[in-house]
Amino acid sequence: MTIYPSRTDPNDRRIWFWPRPVPGLPVAAQALIDLAICSGVVPARQIGTEKTYSNTAYVPHGTWLSVTPMAPQAPSADVACGFAPRCGVFRLPGFDPQLWLQLSALERDDPERFKLEMAQLSGMLVAVTSRLFDAIEEPVVLGTTADRANELTVTFDNDRASYPGLHLDSWEGGDLDARGRSRTRLCINFGPGDRYLLYVPLTLRQIEACLPEPVTDAWRGDTSQILYEFFRHHHDAPVARLRVEPGCGYIADTDNMVHDGSTMGVAEGNVHFTLLGRYRILPLQ
Repeated sequence: MTIYPSRTDPNDRRIWFWPRPVPGLPVAAQALIDLAICSGVVPARQIGTEKTYSNTAYVPHGTWLSVTPMAPQAPSADVACGFAPRCGVFRLPGFDPQLWLQLSALERDDPERFKLEMAQLSGMLVAVTSRLFDAIEEPVVLGTTADRANELTVTFDNDRASYPGLHLDSWEGGDLDARGRSRTRLCINFGPGDRYLLYVPLTLRQIEACLPEPVTDAWRGDTSQILYEFFRHHHDAPVARLRVEPGCGYIADTDNMVHDGSTMGVAEGNVHFTLLGRYRILPLQ
């Protein structure tokens, strides 16, 4: 049985996982890694907002500072790391923002034609990303979603009619080890504004190791409660912010990493297209 330390420093950057370039992607599909860190979180109920957040929601709070990803480190012998989630950005070759603006205008002017055009675009995006990342299976298409400008977090939980703040997805769910083998999310930003992927740069095993042992013993197996306890104990928990420009997408194992989207500080909203898949070019880390 794994023995977890009673306390691990969540701000030890040597144990963080960082966004990395994807080896094997063509030059035209590479994107700049633009990363910042916010060293703190607060309960969402403490911020001034008209949004309905859940009672357990936490969100980033503080100043964002640009940071350069560290070189890969060997895992510490006294920390059970688990699989490091895949995380990065890519560029969609040949993306034309003007063509997307023309297409999006059809949603208002000619809804039926818009549906046909979107179906064709969806098929094209599946084909392009499957080729770029060497898909192992047919990806799951989650479709398009729109975000407004200047939103601290964007994910809305329809089942609970509230915003969860920093959270885990549960497209596949499972225990901490099973989550390391979940599908990878590819999320392409059509623009016109930038958007951000927010995430806690610690594996779920590391998050568990940051808590006192009695807490992990009490809530082992309950990932939602472990996450809540982590933020409750560590208001200085780090949150990373990865910029995703129009025509680019992020790569993230969102069943296996604490995350959300954001448009805070961005003057324009965006529409993004999301897939879940398994890809040979994105091996387990």
